[in-house]
Amino acid sequence: MKKFGLLLLYEIVFCGCGVCQQELTKDDVYYAKEITVYGVDFSNAVIIHESEEHIAMLENDYYFTINNLFFLQKFNDLKKVMKNKLKGNEEFTQERNKNLEKKYTIYDLSIIQKIISEYNTPEKEGIGLVFIVKSLDKPNKKVELFPTFFNIETKQVIWTFKVEGRGGKYGLEIYWSEKMVNAIDNFIEAYSSEFSYE
Repeated sequence: MKKFGLLLLYEIVFCGCGVCQQELTKDDVYYAKEITVYGVDFSNAVIIHESEEHIAMLENDYYFTINNLFFLQKFNDLKKVMKNKLKGNEEFTQERNKNLEKKYTIYDLSIIQKIISEYNTPEKEGIGLVFIVKSLDKPNKKVELFPTFFNIETKQVIWTFKVEGRGGKYGLEIYWSEKMVNAIDNFIEAYSSEFSYE
């Protein structure tokens, strides 16, 4: 019993000094005073059944414009729904989208953690939100992405889940950008439903 008591006291003191950090939860996301929104990360996205020409256009031009569209159209919608003070850092994902590593195939949530673990954001603390794209799926006429909240300091994923986006008219940029907007709208709906108790 003495050993157990000493160990417990050691852990309390050790953590109390700030050496260890408690994992953040969805409630921490909701009550956070500030969240940094990084936009849309295409760096591991898979494009399914598009022509080589269209893939090149998406990767070289339209990823930039779609991410820019997110900040122009959807950032204010996020501000209305999320009670936090949001700030944007578009440059971080724009830089990642210039250098498409395609290092991971996103087949489960553990891959999302691997991607976040490699982030080197200019912010060193707080909570971040990024939209990690899994695929642009032309046969099924949809995009799949993972809205992901994470601890900027520890690079631990706090909360992530998959959403899909559909819709879109003809024209390569509009076809995919409208699906992306629909996916963000579905995230906003899911977020509102999760915290509907307030």
